[in-house]
Amino acid sequence: MPALIDTRQLHMTLVAVSIEKSFENEIFSAFLEEMGTQAKKYFAQSPLLTLSGIGHFDERVIYLKPEKGDLLDRLYDFALDLKAFFSRFPGSSVEDMVFRPHVTILKLSKLPEGSKKLIKNVSKDVWFEHRDIKCGTQRISRVELNAMRIDRTTGRYYCERCMSTSSNKAMAPAPVTSMERGDVVGMNHETTEVLIGDKGVTADRKGKRRGRLQQNYMPPS
Repeated sequence: MPALIDTRQLHMTLVAVSIEKSFENEIFSAFLEEMGTQAKKYFAQSPLLTLSGIGHFDERVIYLKPEKGDLLDRLYDFALDLKAFFSRFPGSSVEDMVFRPHVTILKLSKLPEGSKKLIKNVSKDVWFEHRDIKCGTQRISRVELNAMRIDRTTGRYYCERCMSTSSNKAMAPAPVTSMERGDVVGMNHETTEVLIGDKGVTADRKGKRRGRLQQNYMPPS
């Protein structure tokens, strides 16, 4: 079904930000250094986040819910720290969004144009009986800076830079693929996102970077 999200691209958005191209080197260097320290503070023990239950937004988006607890509280705090960090820079504009932790698994906006006219909402019959389903856990072990283009080989977002959240492991850049030659590491021509777990960054054609800090999820084994 076209509306389903590929399991290789599942994620949780923490914050969204637009960054002017001329500021991206300064901001993303500071991001990796400062927010990397914060990520290690919150997630140094590579904690497990449990996904349990299904919810919806206006019956057009179906998502998995993270269980409440100390780890979810830390994600809230980290999201606030990220907003404060990006708000410091003149070339950065933070999207005014409320952090509502969720992992989207289906959204009608992915449907072909013709189908969108026919399907206005997701029937309760599709998901309601699974509303209390236990979906497993995801370990938060590293922060990655991903370009939000899909790697056709892996089906995942391009990983530009990454660092472990473990307090005893040093931050290190991920290798740059041939697709990024001529670009700043961590950027691409189209889009950019910033994720926790597996991360990314993107830019529009007007030269502004649209970023989201996200946690990517793998299906439980």
